[in-house]
Amino acid sequence: MIEVRALAGEDELAYTAFLDGRPDALLYHSLPYRDLLVDYLGAEAEYLLALEGGEIHGVLPTMWRDGILNALPFYGSHGAPVAASEPVREALLAAWDERAAEARAATLIENPFGTLHRPPRHDVTDERLNQAMPARREADVLAHAEPSATRNLRKAQRLGVDVAREPAALPALAKLHAENFERIRAPAKDPKFFAAIPGHFGSDYDVYTARIGGELAAALLVFWVGAAAEYFTPAVAHAHRMNQPLAAILARAIPDAAEHGLSWFNFGGTGPANDGLRRFKRKWGARTVTYRSFTKVNDRALLDATPDELRARFGGFYVVPYGSLACRA
Repeated sequence: MIEVRALAGEDELAYTAFLDGRPDALLYHSLPYRDLLVDYLGAEAEYLLALEGGEIHGVLPTMWRDGILNALPFYGSHGAPVAASEPVREALLAAWDERAAEARAATLIENPFGTLHRPPRHDVTDERLNQAMPARREADVLAHAEPSATRNLRKAQRLGVDVAREPAALPALAKLHAENFERIRAPAKDPKFFAAIPGHFGSDYDVYTARIGGELAAALLVFWVGAAAEYFTPAVAHAHRMNQPLAAILARAIPDAAEHGLSWFNFGGTGPANDGLRRFKRKWGARTVTYRSFTKVNDRALLDATPDELRARFGGFYVVPYGSLACRA
């Protein structure tokens, strides 16, 4: 018998213990990440447990906002089930399908470190590419990288790029990130999101900075949670882009993932059309896998909205893929 029910306060220690050591457990499944999103998005969390004999054998994190169901919201956070067996995974997917049928729209984002033997019920599928590499010691990083990565690092070293771990540099990272996204006319993560991180993650994150002559050239936010270090937010000053400051950061951050005892350094998702970003990640030794998001649309009126209207009303949540034929630009 597999019982599926919502996580309660008294289950939280067992929930975290179940995820510890799971090769498919990521930052996004963690309770600190749940609390960060609840605080920042004003979402309602419903984290599902699958129990056998009273013990947790699977989990599925979900969040609600104004009738929209996500697993999970916010910039493609993966929320697919983490399960100890296929029957447990199926029980959690069945619970998802029940809830998705009651939602205005529901999106489940596949876990690139796990396997879905069957998709949830859905109307629209969207595909992205995830890139990750094994966490390696410093001596092994360049041995598995392409020659261009070595050249980038050598250039940064010649220019005197100085890399440091500065968790207090979150505001500087947020500012640089906003400048990067303004240049490409895309919505950036809110500074309030970055400001909320220390209160939820303690020492389970780092901000790497790269400076040239004391001037900030690049910064990177990394989380040390789950089986993989998450390359969460990189930012590079436009004036220093050709100086390769991010290469100097990666040469330090990737070995640090191994020092934290993590198995992977996860570069995260990349759109299929973004060849330049995909090549940048690949040259450090990242492997590419396809993952999908599955969206069930019950309120067809949502398909008449523009992307700007959906962002304004459901900020941070997946509603329908913007690139689908059903959603006008």
